[in-house]
Amino acid sequence: MAQNRKSLTMRLAALCLQFLLLLALLVQLLVINCALFYGYIPLPARQINGYLSTHSIHDLRLVASSYKLRIDGQIEAFDLQMFHGDAQKPMLCADNARLEWSI
Repeated sequence: MAQNRKSLTMRLAALCLQFLLLLALLVQLLVINCALFYGYIPLPARQINGYLSTHSIHDLRLVASSYKLRIDGQIEAFDLQMFHGDAQKPMLCADNARLEWSI
């Protein structure tokens, strides 16, 4: 009886692992599909804006409504605003801009 429970637990664990691998494959296919058909991968604006607010350069803060990762490696930002410190009014506004980060 104990062998059956162990076997059932192992089968259930294997099934969960296969499901997670299938889910990861579907996410990868979605990203590849976006890159091939649209020429870019949409990036989450909330997370990028949060990162940029905590890693400001010389007290300058960047905020954009959306970001796209282009196939050539550039990041394009839309409705970009640049703030100085904790100012509420932006000192620079742009409809779109290409951002370059060096690794």
